[in-house]
Amino acid sequence: MNGPTAYVVGIAGSATIALGAGATVYTDAKRLDGLDTFALSYQAICTGAPNVKIEMEQGIVKPTGNEADANFAVPETVSEINAALVDELIHHQAIFPIGVSYLRLKITELSGITADTVLTINLSVQNRF
Repeated sequence: MNGPTAYVVGIAGSATIALGAGATVYTDAKRLDGLDTFALSYQAICTGAPNVKIEMEQGIVKPTGNEADANFAVPETVSEINAALVDELIHHQAIFPIGVSYLRLKITELSGITADTVLTINLSVQNRF
C-alpha cells in the first residue's frame, strides 16, 4: 500500500475555515476514487472556547458549491466526526466513508456567540494500489 497523502480541507481552496457565531459551512468535496484508508487531522482556534460540530456528508454527484445540497447527506451508518469540539488541541481521527463518490464536511458553530472560530483540517488518505 502507498504511504498516506494529506489534502487540505477548506472552502474554495482556502487552507482555513472561518466560522461565525451559529454558522454552518460546507467544505469543498473530495472525490474518493481509488482511495481506501481515511483520517482527519483538525484543530479549532478562537477567542474563548470553541464549540463546533463536524459531520461527514457524502453524495453521488459533485455539489455545485459550498452550500446545502439535496444530493448530500450524512451517511446513516456513520456517526458525527465530533459532536462538540470544545478545545483547541489538534485531533487525529480515522473516518469511515461509505462507498459513495464524494465526501465533504458539514461544520456548525454550536454556541451561537463565538464569532471568530477558525479551523484547519487535513484529510489523509491512502491509495488502494
